[in-house]
Amino acid sequence: MIGLTESILRHAATWQAFKEGKSLLESRLVATAEATEAGWQGSVRSGSRLLKISVVMKSATNLETRCACPDNQRTGSVCCHAVATGLALLTPKTAHAPPPVAAPKPAAWQILLPLNWRDALTRGKLAATLALTGDEEISPADDRLSAWLTKEK
Repeated sequence: MIGLTESILRHAATWQAFKEGKSLLESRLVATAEATEAGWQGSVRSGSRLLKISVVMKSATNLETRCACPDNQRTGSVCCHAVATGLALLTPKTAHAPPPVAAPKPAAWQILLPLNWRDALTRGKLAATLALTGDEEISPADDRLSAWLTKEK
């Protein structure tokens, strides 16, 4: 692989793709990044999906990028996901590793519903708000809700 640098990524991608890629890395959404013989490959979390990226460096100015994102599929350009995985290779592993999951802290919760909750439910548009209560007593449902909220971040 030709020596990858941040400068190569900056010139290969648009400024928007570079900025978004850096943000993806800083948000710890890069799941994997590894160098290959001809470039690099990796994966980035995008909502509930895991986008796989493959980049072949034909030269310092010619990067062939394959990603499932709409931007890359439409134009073939170096997308933010390719930038994020490339930057992940250039930074220490601890800088982009997902943070450790802490044990859930049980809390007493109350669920707040709007006054028109029945109408909203029939329309399929129900929204609820969670609020911590001042109660010392924590129910088993509170434990499960706290664990789920921690898991979902």
